[in-house]
Amino acid sequence: MRRGERGVSWVLAGLLALGLGVVASADTGTLTAHFIDVGQSDATRVVAPDGTAALIDGGSDGTVLAYLQKQGISRLALLVATTPEDDHVGGLIPILQTLTVDEVVTSGQSSSSSIYLAFANAVAASSARTVVVSRGEEIELGSVNLEVLNPAPAGSGGSSHGPIVLRLVCPSGPALSVGSSRGAFLFASDIDAATESDIVLSGLPLSAGVLKVADHGSCEASSSAFLSAVRPDLAIVSVGPNSDGDPCLAALSRLEAAGATVWRTDRDGTVVIQSPCSTAARAPNQAPTAAFTLSSLSPSAGEGVTADASTSFDPDGTIVSYSWTFSDGTIATGVTAEHSYASPGTYWICLTVADNVGAASTQCQSVTVPPEPDVRIECVMYGGTLPLDESDEYVQIRNYGTAPQNLFDWAVKNLSESARTYTFPSYVLQPGAAIRVYTNEVHPEWGGFTFGSAVEIWSDTASNTAVLLDDASREVDRCAYGLKGWGVCATCGTP
Repeated sequence: MRRGERGVSWVLAGLLALGLGVVASADTGTLTAHFIDVGQSDATRVVAPDGTAALIDGGSDGTVLAYLQKQGISRLALLVATTPEDDHVGGLIPILQTLTVDEVVTSGQSSSSSIYLAFANAVAASSARTVVVSRGEEIELGSVNLEVLNPAPAGSGGSSHGPIVLRLVCPSGPALSVGSSRGAFLFASDIDAATESDIVLSGLPLSAGVLKVADHGSCEASSSAFLSAVRPDLAIVSVGPNSDGDPCLAALSRLEAAGATVWRTDRDGTVVIQSPCSTAARAPNQAPTAAFTLSSLSPSAGEGVTADASTSFDPDGTIVSYSWTFSDGTIATGVTAEHSYASPGTYWICLTVADNVGAASTQCQSVTVPPEPDVRIECVMYGGTLPLDESDEYVQIRNYGTAPQNLFDWAVKNLSESARTYTFPSYVLQPGAAIRVYTNEVHPEWGGFTFGSAVEIWSDTASNTAVLLDDASREVDRCAYGLKGWGVCATCGTP
């Protein structure tokens, strides 16, 4: 570590005690990050091992352009505006007007300030491609990658606002430095504690050896929970003279408690960090596997079915989105989704999961909503001819539907005498078929069902009502008779 000329501090990758570097090998290059002294603003230049350069924010004036020109820079592969605030985009205007920029990355947010409008005009007038990014995407910068941690995609349930937050990693290889969990660089822009919490809850990898501290070291950022997830060894605070009290003493204390060595541009000038970075080709990304379970494969009409995708997995990354499509046109997002179907039929439920580099896979399953049962009481034969046991009384039930119906746990009862109830064993009543439940006889040709009662179930001298209940004790049908005559079945023809 040495103090350079004109306010430039160098932190070399030989600091093995910090876990930021290893001895370079044939497949190892050097990654360099310049945290440029731009006062109470942000600007970081990143140079990949193959020389590809990016600029993350540009300060508020021409300081960064002068810094780049002094180093002989005439082209930037990537320019990132993490936020539309003036102190991030103001210095990008002369850069776009002077240098060649291949690609400009934003979060899609805008501002009504005159400086931002000038920036937007400079982007439009340049030859640069424009890209809007969100959480879960990756930006290639030569042989390294910038993972987008914020903002969350719209409709994903996370915070879809706020600055772009990036985590820089190298491809995996035999010589790891910046590509290791502790060797990554994390650029936190101007996020606050609420956005930090949202990023932590996203489940994406956050650990990084070098942290560009959020919001100039203000008290509203660098929460203990966020620092616990990042575990930085070095913390760079981009700060200048200000009336806000930055960097906040509480934030500095939290950084110290997290084990980070703090560098400040107001005290140390531009901070340049060099670290070995593997240039070995990384293995191709493997797509995630979509998998889900259903709470029911044959729900009733109107019954909610819960689909649970928690068994989905990604072998080499993180699943960042779960999208559901139902064959009736409904869509949903999230690890779980609930849906119901209003009418009988066979329906498809499809799940698509996407990982942190955009690879996706889909799985579909079907559910069948069976037809509503149409099982009815045809008649009640109440005019018994054997008054001692009423053995010739019965209730006749027929399946008028088009699908077989298992009567298990269904019941038939005399509503006038609630204690008189017959509960069916497992029995499938085929479409068009009929059965009888006798009072005290067994007739195999009619199903063999009997109350087994030695006394009458259905009165010959008073009106009664027979009720048919399903296995959830819901009334399916009823049949009342009004003493129309000896041995006559009420409400239906004689069977």
